[in-house]
This record gives sequence, structure tokens and C-alpha cells, in this order.
Amino acid sequence: MRKHGVTGEALPAYGTNVLTNILNEAGGYPTYNFKQGTFAGASKISGETQAALETEAGWHWLPTDATEAV
Repeated sequence: MRKHGVTGEALPAYGTNVLTNILNEAGGYPTYNFKQGTFAGASKISGETQAALETEAGWHWLPTDATEAV
């Protein structure tokens, strides 16, 4: 699982919010009280966008992987 792009790289880097774009593109992002499976603004609330905004603002956060040295 650590070698897979999503489970080995994206999830440790961005958390579960990285699944926003993946689920939205697959039509499985529950929106509008589960009436729709896609959300036009999903990329604006994704883990990648959140991480970029935090970096831009100068916020630093610890790695999510507990095996990494801090």
C-alpha cells in the first residue's frame, strides 16, 4: 500500500481530504443531500488546495505518517 500513489503518497501528505477530487471525478462525491455525485467546486476544497493555501500562508504542520522523524 505504501507504493501506491494514493495510499502511499497522497494520503500521508494531504490526509483523507485528498479523496475529494478522486471521488468527485468518479461521480461518488455525495452532494446536495446525496442527490448528486459531483460538485462543481470540489477542486476548491480538495486536500491539494488546502495544503497549497496553508503553505502560501506560511502555516507548517507535522507529517501525518507517525513513522517519519519529527
